[in-house]
Amino acid sequence: MTPKEKLASLGISDKVLKWLNKWLKKRKERWGNDSDDSETEPEPESESEEEEKKDKKKKKDKKKDDDSNGPVSPTDPDEEGEEGNYDDENGGIDWRVRGAVGNVKNQGSCGSCWAFASVSQLESLYAIKSGTYKYFSEQQVVDCDTRYNKGCNGGFMSNAFNYYTNTNAMVTEDSYPYKARQSSCKARDGQSTGVKTKNYASVKQWGNAQQWKDALKTSPVSIAVAAGNNYFMQYSSGILDTNKCPTSIDHAVNLVGWGVSDSGKEYWIIRNSWGTQWGENGYIRIAIKNSGQGVCLAQWGAVVVELQ
Repeated sequence: MTPKEKLASLGISDKVLKWLNKWLKKRKERWGNDSDDSETEPEPESESEEEEKKDKKKKKDKKKDDDSNGPVSPTDPDEEGEEGNYDDENGGIDWRVRGAVGNVKNQGSCGSCWAFASVSQLESLYAIKSGTYKYFSEQQVVDCDTRYNKGCNGGFMSNAFNYYTNTNAMVTEDSYPYKARQSSCKARDGQSTGVKTKNYASVKQWGNAQQWKDALKTSPVSIAVAAGNNYFMQYSSGILDTNKCPTSIDHAVNLVGWGVSDSGKEYWIIRNSWGTQWGENGYIRIAIKNSGQGVCLAQWGAVVVELQ
């Protein structure tokens, strides 16, 4: 299979879908049926839960006292990763600090990661260009961009950018809210923001880290990763650094910056679309490799785009 064919249908693998559905069910049981988990408040905790949190905090404090912070296993929720310098210090870039990254969203059990990655990237570009952050509609491309993309069954970011380049301007999230399922296209001319893409390009696959860093100087970018594995799916905190991820991409996310830990370890800052209860408030930090495909293929392929 060629790289282009591999990139043609990023959505959600059966393994990720089963895990995500199970995880969403557990979260619903604990947090309730929330449509915007960034604003969800937990139920009052029992005494046993409070004691458990205190015990975890003691373990974290002890780790700090022992100066044992470092790369962690994503399967151990008690482990804490290193703090780092995010924006400009030591050469890092963090577009969240610069106001060009919106709230983490949740794709639910729909294989629409490609839509979230592309729309989030365009939101960032619009914020950088206009100075105002505006939320655009993922549901628009899930329903309407059907020539090459497949709604909840997968797609790719460049196809979405092509949709926006050819006569289809973006509409806002408020006017076309997300439903986590594909339906008939309901985008109307009256909803149009007039915002469209001008051109897009893929950053060379298997690129070195400097290519990714150079792309980030202009804006966040969308990338493909291998997410259908426990290292990625069960990540909770710290800097993910492993060579055991699969060699097949199956998920689209946003690369919003890079930083340096207190011990000098460089990492990518990646925004996911699985809600704020996953990872570090919806984000994952992945170790930077100087060359090659990167950890969980995070340096395999990226798409950069420009607005009209």
